[in-house]
Amino acid sequence: MKNKKIIKLLTCAGILAILCAILMFSISNADTTSRYDDIQNLRVGYKERAQIAGIEEAQLPENILKGNKDTIDKTLLNEDLFINKELFTNEEKIIRAEFLTYEEFINTSSADLETYIDKDRMIFVAVIQYPNGFTHPRLGFVENAEITSYYDVETCDVIGNGIRSLNPDLKIEKSKAQ
Repeated sequence: MKNKKIIKLLTCAGILAILCAILMFSISNADTTSRYDDIQNLRVGYKERAQIAGIEEAQLPENILKGNKDTIDKTLLNEDLFINKELFTNEEKIIRAEFLTYEEFINTSSADLETYIDKDRMIFVAVIQYPNGFTHPRLGFVENAEITSYYDVETCDVIGNGIRSLNPDLKIEKSKAQ
């Protein structure tokens, strides 16, 4: 009777040890690539699959906006180049205003990857809240809006932007001007 209990205990301890070893192995081999790299890897995989299948594909653009994080004089960077606070009324709030690499931005946002931008390209990201709403030229009026815009630091060109309502019921009315 005692021997059966010891055998059961040793069997359970052995199974537990094997499970712990498997868990530690999977944690140590965890993928630590960035979201930027994951998306780029999907592009490479698509190209390979298209070649194997004999499908002609449109050429994906090379990085037109090359990395510049090591060449930009960071002492000259100023958010006033990108945010015109003179147009603000008292309601707007700047939630985020920062300079970072394109890879850092993609890794911390849900924005679509622009394949023509190198991951080491410096950009400026601005997130501005409009609690009293914002009238968008195509969407119309967006209640309690939050607008995210990102710009190329070297050219000051807009790379992209997004708008969302912070209201849970997402009320967007069409503009009367349309």
